[in-house]
Amino acid sequence: MSQSGANWNLVLSSRTYCHLPDDDDDGQQVLYAAERLQHAYRAVDLEGSPISIKTAPPTGQDIRGALRSNMTLVELVAGYLTEGRYDTAITYFHNHWLQKSDEPTTASPENDVSMNLFTHWSDSFYGRAIDALSELIESNEASASIDAAHYSKYIPIIQSSGMGKSRLAAEVSRVVFSITFTFRPKDARGYPSGDYEILEYLLESTKALSSIERHTLIGALLAGALDFTNEWIQIKSRDSIAPEGLVKEWYNEMQPVRGSKDTRSKLRRIFCEEVVKRAKEIYAILVKDVTWQATVKQRNSPIYTSDIVRKYFLIPTESLIAALPATTKSPIMFWVFDEAVNIDKPGGLDDSANFIALRRVLLLFSKYSIWSMFLSTNSKVGRFAAGQQADTSDRVTAGELRLFPPFFSFPVDVEWKRRMEDPGLRSIEFAKPMVEFESVDHMTVYGRPLWRVYTNQSASQLSDFARYKLLCGSFALTNVRQSFALLANRLALDIIMNSPEAATLAKESVNCHLRLLVGWSYETGAISTTTPSEPVVADAAIAALMLQSLGGELVWTHCIRTLANELLARGLVAKGVRGELYARLVLVVARDMVKRPTELEANYFQNSRAFKLGEFLQALVGDSQFDQITQHQFFKNEDRPRRGGSTIPVQPYLMETFKNARLNFSHFTFTNRKLPQEPKEIASLLSNMLRQHQALQLSEYQKYWDLLIPMYLGPPEQDFSMSWVSAILIQVKNRKTRSQLSAKPHEIREIFGNTQPLLQILLDLGMDSNKSYEFRGQKNPDVYSIHIRGSGAEAFACLNHLGMSEAARPLIGEGEPLAYGGDSIRQEIDEENIGIRWPREECE
Repeated sequence: MSQSGANWNLVLSSRTYCHLPDDDDDGQQVLYAAERLQHAYRAVDLEGSPISIKTAPPTGQDIRGALRSNMTLVELVAGYLTEGRYDTAITYFHNHWLQKSDEPTTASPENDVSMNLFTHWSDSFYGRAIDALSELIESNEASASIDAAHYSKYIPIIQSSGMGKSRLAAEVSRVVFSITFTFRPKDARGYPSGDYEILEYLLESTKALSSIERHTLIGALLAGALDFTNEWIQIKSRDSIAPEGLVKEWYNEMQPVRGSKDTRSKLRRIFCEEVVKRAKEIYAILVKDVTWQATVKQRNSPIYTSDIVRKYFLIPTESLIAALPATTKSPIMFWVFDEAVNIDKPGGLDDSANFIALRRVLLLFSKYSIWSMFLSTNSKVGRFAAGQQADTSDRVTAGELRLFPPFFSFPVDVEWKRRMEDPGLRSIEFAKPMVEFESVDHMTVYGRPLWRVYTNQSASQLSDFARYKLLCGSFALTNVRQSFALLANRLALDIIMNSPEAATLAKESVNCHLRLLVGWSYETGAISTTTPSEPVVADAAIAALMLQSLGGELVWTHCIRTLANELLARGLVAKGVRGELYARLVLVVARDMVKRPTELEANYFQNSRAFKLGEFLQALVGDSQFDQITQHQFFKNEDRPRRGGSTIPVQPYLMETFKNARLNFSHFTFTNRKLPQEPKEIASLLSNMLRQHQALQLSEYQKYWDLLIPMYLGPPEQDFSMSWVSAILIQVKNRKTRSQLSAKPHEIREIFGNTQPLLQILLDLGMDSNKSYEFRGQKNPDVYSIHIRGSGAEAFACLNHLGMSEAARPLIGEGEPLAYGGDSIRQEIDEENIGIRWPREECE
């Protein structure tokens, strides 16, 4: 390398892994990214620079100005610089800076997604989320009418980012009249655009307010909204719009429009301006009224008899209800508070004061069939659904009043389910060649609905965006939650919920790192969580884990060390009783080490490409051990067992039989069910696992095997066929004494049939490493079995990277069974919600 080329790396790497400022410190993030970019621009003209800039570089002021206007760009640029991807950071920023129009640029994945969200906002809403919410509210309404001891008709809508919370609220407002506030700051990223005038009214006016003044401020806001809405209804009534048409008209006029920055409709902008204006006028009246003050101070139910309460709240509400179409179903109206977490500034003694006041003021509407929904991009489980014991209301903690449970029943794989209900699309999906399983269109049918927004973007753009969402910003080696997020989406990690530290990890993982909420305890607010099977997220995690730090270690190694020293050592994560976690780790690392061609079309995921079985085994055990496998004769040449009703000669050598076998798993998921005792159902399960890039941690009650990896033996470019599906069956032991493969041929045949050959691997992790493998060939069905003994880099060559084998060593100590502590948690999930496609119908 030339001296100037060395300078390029020297200039740019001087602070590569310095500690990034916290995510909420936007000013420091901007300064960090701006400083590093200025260093990078100075190095562009050096010999050895991998990029060139044909235009004049921006000034320092230009850089800071561009970054301040787009915090997502800040975090992406800082992240690329932190990872040593200097050329990517400069290119990304420079392309953004060159685009001078007001339209969102493609430089920021978050801006891309905003424009795509507009396109998809009006798509047909699919899934049972609306029905489930309706059923929950009707049940709650019936409960409230029987038992008045409830703290307002308030439903927190909680789930991790990208699951469709805002879209659900918007869809509900199609059929139920809804007054919606989106508390997103001005120019903040996100969709739809925020009602910043209303948010500024709340935040600027609450710096030093008494409790009465704060409640008055909130009450005046709602009263102003009622006043404007009733005025709008009166205008529409003059146009002879029937009550049934009012809901539709309000919905249509309030919906987002295509715009450069502010996507709000004309009516929505007028609504925000007028509501703030009227709220200020009403506040001036309410704050001086002693009967209103008495209402605010009232500990129990609100005082409905006072003239001022009737004038500003009850009469306007009843007038609005009278104008709406009559219905016997609940509710007749919604208050919707989107991005509600923003109504309070974090930190300080009153960081929940506005939220508390808003919830109390909503008690004024408890006598009506009016419900309120609170939701936020980052769910803030502890804020919206703290549970009885931690609630901010003394009457709730004392048991005098009860809360209604949060709603979190959002499905995954919505697009896949939609296609399965269309006979034409269903047949296309089942015949789709395996090579298409790596495409953007295919991989985005699984997981959360957000990924479908990216179907017209390149795979690399989607992967960058998914990584940003998974990590909630830039990656830091010392961030335990980020390491957990990366590994959980590859290794199916579960949190042991028996400590406050575990509870915090679970809540933050839902709030910020795409983990799903699946259960909630009323008493304590404790939650149960899971990592869904999402091929897009797994691909993004691969990209992050395979990066190299300045010290030469892979991010993989740092995360494994965090898993051992922070997560396992503190009892936060279960590792299994037989070393299953260690086994999953080495298998996933091995697939990552398989060398892949770099040429790939833009709409195909590089990290999710299929690979051959031979490449995988070679990466797993190393060249010499792989040679031992390929040279062993499993069957004698004269053996000709009958398979599948026809005479097919068995190939004596494993790689002759499996020379075309391909794997494509990118992550593990788990099941608590036993494998079905029906070959066709197993073939269906394996087919769906291939489509979702899955490997499976089997139930602890499953006989013989612990892990299942699907294989495809057919031509990947031709129509997919279940008849070409096979599997790797893995048994894991962690004993000092030698183990034996347990399954007999007839027991394997009962589950997998007798049509395709199978590979069986016994991992004896507790034994000393022995480079002399044991092999066995079984007929009817044809099963090639390999017995691998030991652990570490001696047994698994894939761990032969700087520090990786040593970092993984604590994962194979004596394990403990998974245990959950605490009280009962309301569960709302089945295995289909995390991406296990158990067969219920014929695939072909």
